[in-house]
Amino acid sequence: MDTYKFDPAIFIKPPYFKCPKCKKEGYGILMVRSDSYLRRCKYCFYPKGHEEADVYDLPLLKKKIIYLDQFAISEMAKVKDDSKGREKWASLHNILDSMVLNQLIVCPDSRYHEEETELFRSLRKEIKDFYVQMSRGVTFKTSHSIEVHQISQALKKFVGEDDNQQHLFPWEDAFNGNPSSWHDHYHIRVNKRLDETEVEKRRIQKEKYAETMSKHLEGLPDRESFDFDNEVKIWNNATADSILILYDRYVKEQIAMTLGLKPFDPSLYLYAPTVVDIAEYVISFFKRRGIESREDLISKVQEFFYSEFFDKVPYVNISSLFSAGISRKYVFGSRKGTNVGSYYDKQIVSHLLPYCCAMFIDNEARSILSERPVDIENKYNINLFSLSNLDDFLFFLKNINDSADSNIKANVAAVYGQWHEVKL
Repeated sequence: MDTYKFDPAIFIKPPYFKCPKCKKEGYGILMVRSDSYLRRCKYCFYPKGHEEADVYDLPLLKKKIIYLDQFAISEMAKVKDDSKGREKWASLHNILDSMVLNQLIVCPDSRYHEEETELFRSLRKEIKDFYVQMSRGVTFKTSHSIEVHQISQALKKFVGEDDNQQHLFPWEDAFNGNPSSWHDHYHIRVNKRLDETEVEKRRIQKEKYAETMSKHLEGLPDRESFDFDNEVKIWNNATADSILILYDRYVKEQIAMTLGLKPFDPSLYLYAPTVVDIAEYVISFFKRRGIESREDLISKVQEFFYSEFFDKVPYVNISSLFSAGISRKYVFGSRKGTNVGSYYDKQIVSHLLPYCCAMFIDNEARSILSERPVDIENKYNINLFSLSNLDDFLFFLKNINDSADSNIKANVAAVYGQWHEVKL
């Protein structure tokens, strides 16, 4: 039978110094934590478990959070050592990777990266390996989790428990760990089995979205009658409608199964739409504040979902502005229906944008979001970049790189072996 001998020394990384105990040049980095690192000798394993750990504090970081959309990820993942015609993508990859290694920026991955990558029939592994490498273990929470955090703030404003009219975007609402932590040498990620049936369902969803949006665009009024603010309100109400209608349908199916009018279907409970959780969260919020009767609860829930407080929930607001921006472009310019790519563009920007310093997205999405009156960059203090303003993105990165202080540089070299010079 084959045997494998595990050597714990493989986890002790350079740079190596002379060990205080055995005097060999093997005193390396055992572990990097969020604000400190530990040293241990790869030969004598000093300090061992019963000995006091050798811990070195690290300065606090404030990394710039930069989201790379699927277009940029896939283009950089296609770069090979001998690639021709992809020099700009190779250069951008090297710049971003060096700045990630230098602890200046973080490029988190998300469930959207995973879903969009699964839609590729080729290069799935290469693309996934790339976004996992760039994220260094920093991952966005699910869109549902982000929605709940944002709605929680809105509900407190609605009932007068929070006087601050501005929504706050703490990292805890969007990430499981601090994205500005120093990253370790190792990250564990478990791959789930790919379900091609679910992938095909997503392809169909994207196509249905494009068809539905195109029908909406065809029914829009002419330039003289188009009202952008009214279009935003239509999309706000559509989001509220979808939550309440789907929840009502869910409750009725539950009742029908309980009364034996329908056969029991466990999938109703196991795979309930996330909007059902949103509705139940809002209901429980009001119940905890003393509203018990069914009529009062229904009235208060409807009042919230059709109020300005729900309209101002960031993911609702950004989603509606994005959709209204597509409508405006159609009326005032292109007269073309939307493409299937905007299905994910809309979800990504509406949920993740407020937690980023910058996003690198496709040209069409940036155009929709940047033009007035959408003007997302000013409304959410975000920097939007795409291939059409790549030079601006490089200048943005240069400013970040040039701002690195000597203390950060020294600690990066101490922990990771070197400070990576970036040519911009």
